[in-house]
Amino acid sequence: MSQDADSRGLRLGFIPVVFIALAVVLPLLSYPLAILPRECASHRFDFHFPWTALAAAALLLGVALQRSERLGFSGDVQWLAGALLAVLASQTLSALLSGREAGQFEFVFRSGCGAFLCLAAAQCLDARRLKQIAIVWTLVATVGAAVMLLQTVWRVEPVGLAGNRNFAACFLAMSLPIGIACTVAFGRQWMLAAAYTMVLLAAVAVSDSRGAVMALVVVAFGGLLARLIGKKRWLMAGAMAVVAAGVVLLPSAQTAAKRFWSDDVRPMIWLGSARAIADAPIIGHGPGTFIQVYPAHRPPEYFDRPKSALVTDHAHNEFLEIAVETGAFGVAAFLALLAVAACMARKAARNERDGQLRVLAVGVTMGWAVLLAQNLVDINLFMPPNESLFWLMIGWLAAATKNDDAAEKTIPLHPVARLAAALVAALVLAFGVAKPAYANWLFRQGSVALAAGDERQAFHCFQRVVEMDPARVEAWRRAGLAAFKLNKLDAAVMAFRSGHRLMPDYADLNGELGSLLAMKGDYVEAARLLARSTELYPRDAKNFAKLALVRLSLKEPEAARRAFEEAKRLDANSELVRFVEKNFSKQQER
Repeated sequence: MSQDADSRGLRLGFIPVVFIALAVVLPLLSYPLAILPRECASHRFDFHFPWTALAAAALLLGVALQRSERLGFSGDVQWLAGALLAVLASQTLSALLSGREAGQFEFVFRSGCGAFLCLAAAQCLDARRLKQIAIVWTLVATVGAAVMLLQTVWRVEPVGLAGNRNFAACFLAMSLPIGIACTVAFGRQWMLAAAYTMVLLAAVAVSDSRGAVMALVVVAFGGLLARLIGKKRWLMAGAMAVVAAGVVLLPSAQTAAKRFWSDDVRPMIWLGSARAIADAPIIGHGPGTFIQVYPAHRPPEYFDRPKSALVTDHAHNEFLEIAVETGAFGVAAFLALLAVAACMARKAARNERDGQLRVLAVGVTMGWAVLLAQNLVDINLFMPPNESLFWLMIGWLAAATKNDDAAEKTIPLHPVARLAAALVAALVLAFGVAKPAYANWLFRQGSVALAAGDERQAFHCFQRVVEMDPARVEAWRRAGLAAFKLNKLDAAVMAFRSGHRLMPDYADLNGELGSLLAMKGDYVEAARLLARSTELYPRDAKNFAKLALVRLSLKEPEAARRAFEEAKRLDANSELVRFVEKNFSKQQER
């Protein structure tokens, strides 16, 4: 090993291959077979980023550590490591102090995976490998855009290779400046840049993702404005700002904004998120707990909006979600990470030694900014597949600054340290990769079996899932449904109670457990659960009807009448509502 390679510690021939592989497959890791029809559901395996990315990063760092005598840290990497530790510390503190148990430390583990990948990229990549990743990224984005356009032609939902049209559109939007930077850096191929731009913009357009379009416009305008200010053309910059303000104040723009605020579901989610933040402003409710917290703070008007859903799993604003889950400490740590990344981006974009890398750094910086801007109306940074790219981009920018940073600390690696690293990598791969991946595979198989009517197989699969992942609420719920269909009422009650303990404000769980307890004769608790279900989801006629029956059994005719009238108002033609009406008629005849 050369002296330079030894001082850097981690520059090995196999590293670019691993990271290029990551750049190719990262957008595909959530739903790699999502382009298959729904009839092939058993093969549409949700293989989430953290497991694969962690496996690859752990392997390459583990092998590198075994082959290196010392580990080097540049000044920028030291700052980055500190910011990453602050993010993980804020999440851990929130998980310990918030008192909730469902999924919090799994979420911290996922963030740790991202931080691990970020540091691996910062340590392992040099200028040549950074350029290779940018080129491969551009090729992957082109393929993804082509798939979305073909799906549109075939009249299939344009989800690309990400399994979700919003995630796919965000990936393409942040890939646009990276691809343009590649065509400029490697020969100023303007025609190729124009073709690439047209293909990606067409794919973003067919995705109908307003957030991706908004992010592109904001970042393009901000980049142009920053360039003008940098050249001291303050007068032209001021004129552009005035024109932009004028466009915002146009009647058509005002009308669109009012329509969005009064008709879209996002403002109601933001309002509920703000209420949740007010309940725990300092440490938050716990990382990964937004889905549990939001129902108790959801405004009643939420269900009047289009696209409202019984379960809201994210805040449609990354920064609001971070504030809900980890409070002021988490927001401060995350902003510190963004500030460090922005400083590294500024430094990489001013690289005077390598013109190609400087142009690519500008493209990656703008792509990173697109990702952040899109997260004002959506969530990508802590949700696969784009979360992986967020961490990879920060690591890319950190690696791009190393040539300009002479200050570097080195740590000698003793044989004991290398052995410990190997053991940690083995444990992580076994319990952090293989075990959750197998649990997810079982969950998929159980869901397919439940949909096909094979309740016995479904119950077996979901039981195995909760043994490996006791905090998986939906697995408990589906195990209860399968047990109920198998007439295993005690097992069903146990499963529903386990899920309800983890997520007490899940409307379906309250209704299903309440119905089951009513069948077993526990009318008092059944009434409480069904009443809570109707509070959480006031549009479900069947739970009002069930509540009316339970109230009748408790000899509460007035409360039963109110529940029945609400059920009849929501769905007068429901068989269950008609059954309740017959019960009322029989009581009146008596």
